[in-house]
Amino acid sequence: MPNTPAIPLPSVPRAATPLAARALTWYYLVGTPLFALADLALGISVRAAFFDGQPVLRLLYYAVAFGCGVAAVKLPAWSGLVGLVESGANIVLLVFGVMLGYFQALDAAIADRPLLSPFAGTSVVNLVLSGAMLSVAYIRHQAAIGPAFRDR
Repeated sequence: MPNTPAIPLPSVPRAATPLAARALTWYYLVGTPLFALADLALGISVRAAFFDGQPVLRLLYYAVAFGCGVAAVKLPAWSGLVGLVESGANIVLLVFGVMLGYFQALDAAIADRPLLSPFAGTSVVNLVLSGAMLSVAYIRHQAAIGPAFRDR
């Protein structure tokens, strides 16, 4: 087997700015339970709208988001990477939620059932607000972790 050079491992990411780290902590540790409470008690699903009709997945999502907050507190040097992975995963879930609504509308049209627009009212507000917030969060966390991870 030829001798190949070792691939350098990325260094531990530097901590996010103190203000960003505190904001991330509050978002996860305070915001997540508030969003979960609003969702479960009041039926207002802002943060996990893509899990409509899937209560177990919705609770799992809130538990993972809360776990991200605990990880950011326990491992502050990794808070930027935790935020980057979490916001990236949320972007994927948001896109998936939009695609799912679109495919359900197509399915209803093919089956000659009444069409319910997946892009009405709160769905559009959720898409615009979440998409904007997640894009900004992803870019900010990418800047916070430094070139060791960003350039890979």
